[in-house]
Amino acid sequence: VFNATAKPALIPMPQQVKWDSSYFPMYNCKAIIVKDSLFLNEGEKLQKLLLQNGWNIPISNTANGKVIELRFGDIPALQNKDEAYSIHATTSSIIISANTSHGSFNAIQTFRQLMRDGKTIPSCTITDWPAFAWRGYMIDAGRNYMPMNLLKQQVDVMSNYKLNIFHLHLTEDIAWRLAIKQYPQLTDPQTMIRNKGQFYSEEELKELIAFCNERYITLVPEI
Repeated sequence: VFNATAKPALIPMPQQVKWDSSYFPMYNCKAIIVKDSLFLNEGEKLQKLLLQNGWNIPISNTANGKVIELRFGDIPALQNKDEAYSIHATTSSIIISANTSHGSFNAIQTFRQLMRDGKTIPSCTITDWPAFAWRGYMIDAGRNYMPMNLLKQQVDVMSNYKLNIFHLHLTEDIAWRLAIKQYPQLTDPQTMIRNKGQFYSEEELKELIAFCNERYITLVPEI
């Protein structure tokens, strides 16, 4: 039997967490309140997450009843203040406050973990900010080519855990994986030892950069 008041596993563990014994019932949520346009994109991401869990909840400026609200808040972070956020969940509302849209995005990733069964959010007060400015993950495509859909899949998982640096190792003596119009021989199959003829076009790299930016991840290419 699922215990709605059990403490969920939060990864990475927030800086400050205080649990209560009650919970917020998602099945009674009436709206996602977004009054500041700064957080509209994050409101839409939260709406999509809830829809994936079976809850079709509208975004609104106001509503009666139980709501989730995204708002600005001056979070007292010790470092990396632009990524700080707080979550205050009770039986009647969930207030997500952040200094920036990036902080709000981070809060939604914690919210994702709080919503373990898709039906309830345990009552809690969370204040969080990253311990490190760079939180990275590296893929060595120079040695082993990965198709774009697999790269995006891994970037998605990165964002769930608030990683913000995607180190893409594109070149190696084994192969050069980034097309450069002035030097087509770099990506000629004859110059590659492994995964011959497989590389990324300029358009694909731009597409991947945009995909990362939507998740507040900086793509750092290693050439």
